[in-house]
Amino acid sequence: MSRPVHNNGNNSRRVFVDAKIPLANERTFLTWMRQVVLVGGIGAALSGLASYQGIHALQRDDLAADLVRVLATKLAGAAMMVLAIGIAVTAGRNYFRRCDMIRLGVASDSPQWDSRWLPRTLTATLVAVMAGVWVSSLWRATTGHT
Repeated sequence: MSRPVHNNGNNSRRVFVDAKIPLANERTFLTWMRQVVLVGGIGAALSGLASYQGIHALQRDDLAADLVRVLATKLAGAAMMVLAIGIAVTAGRNYFRRCDMIRLGVASDSPQWDSRWLPRTLTATLVAVMAGVWVSSLWRATTGHT
């Protein structure tokens, strides 16, 4: 089931768009939104953890070290939430750009369909956060901090 789409490019031929393409565009958008919920949820959890740590930091002797840990956790949570907002905006932009490409009849093998920055940014940020957690846990284990 394909439908004809007028190609507004240099040639005047009609391009047929398969009915699966708009559904694939929506499915891709929903997948990115699922990642937004995941990353935003992790950011919110980190922010809540920082608040919890801040309450208990007041009851300990080493207040300076605890406040540094609270601040680092709060900053990591804020970074994750900012990343989630950025992913949501970029995914929405990609979705509407691809809707226009479907309407114009851009061939499915065109490199215009590729999203280069969204997967790279998500991967780099998640790797950085996981590396930070790993280094922090190693530091705590070697110095005896709990």
